[in-house]
Amino acid sequence: MSGRDIVAEDLDHIRRKFAGNAVFDDKTVVITGFAGFLGYMLSRYFLALGDAGVRLKSLILLDNFLLGRPDWLVEAAARAPFPVTVAQFDVVTDD
Repeated sequence: MSGRDIVAEDLDHIRRKFAGNAVFDDKTVVITGFAGFLGYMLSRYFLALGDAGVRLKSLILLDNFLLGRPDWLVEAAARAPFPVTVAQFDVVTDD
């Protein structure tokens, strides 16, 4: 089993645990470095929570896009049941 499979399995388990739970309802979630491996997995997780009925207030995704803008971004943001904001941001140089 690859590292990606293990993380995906763990996130799926967490998603099932929070399905129907209001802990994230009306909350804004910010993910920095979302275009990287862990950020990608977390982004998928919160988008999956939306599919499971959890209603975030919004999801804010920040990255410096050093390696480019991921292809999955536009489609995922468009189908989210809550507002998704994507911003290019570098925590080292921006404030």
